[in-house]
Amino acid sequence: MDRNKLKPLIAVTAFALLFGASRVLPVVDWLVLAVERIEAAGPAGALMFALLYATATVAMAPGTPLTLAAGFLYGPVLGFFVVTAGANLGAAGAFVMGRTLMRERVKN
Repeated sequence: MDRNKLKPLIAVTAFALLFGASRVLPVVDWLVLAVERIEAAGPAGALMFALLYATATVAMAPGTPLTLAAGFLYGPVLGFFVVTAGANLGAAGAFVMGRTLMRERVKN
């Protein structure tokens, strides 16, 4: 099979597997547990939340649920700064990965 025809098949298969895993695994429960633990951590929780947001950004996870959670946990002003810090850290991390670890893959 031609390599260019195989790429869409791999992408669809990966998406189907991730979608299936999200239906079987308790992903929402894990996120709720993480947010509860971050909330219980007090001021250090804001840093933990920003790191969680950065990790989600690098993993290309949707940011809307985490953005809403930050607004709920920290209010609109502090939540804005926590999300902005996390998004910028995540963007920087994705950039560094694209320039170093994933360079050949991105190049192809």
